Amino acid sequence: MATTKLMLGAVAAAAALGLTAGAALAAHHFTGTWKVKDTAGTDFEIVLADDGTASASREGEGLRGKWTGAALAAHHFTGTWKVKDTAGTDFEIVLADDGTASASREGEGLRGKWTEKDNTAVITWDTGWTTKIAKDGNTYKKTAFEGDTKKNSSDAEKVK
Repeated sequence: MATTKLMLGAVAAAAALGLTAGAALAAHHFTGTWKVKDTAGTDFEIVLADDGTASASREGEGLRGKWTGAALAAHHFTGTWKVKDTAGTDFEIVLADDGTASASREGEGLRGKWTEKDNTAVITWDTGWTTKIAKDGNTYKKTAFEGDTKKNSSDAEKVK
């Protein structure tokens, strides 16, 4: 069991538990059992499962809910990323806290959703393409796929 004075605010279940806003979280880093304090300072445990379910037991209450990585507070992937398209032209990808993604390539407004999987931001675009941003040593790389076919790779730099 991990022990911390973690104040969860962005998890939807947190409001029901009476917790205050706080820590920036990433989903896969936080599955497990957490000893936390409610707003009155009372200790209790929250269990965050890999399947997205959350449960807590506090003073005889059995609370259940759902949680997702995108629903958690700011994450190290959220922000604006400078990358290159398949023609080598610079453009920016914006990953929002709410799990939405957008990009503006010349004459094209891309929209999609993103999640984190295995320390990689995985963006599923409304075009059917997928983009992954992953740490590569001390830098980040963007890889674009059309279906299962890799189409492009470039450096990815977080600019905002």
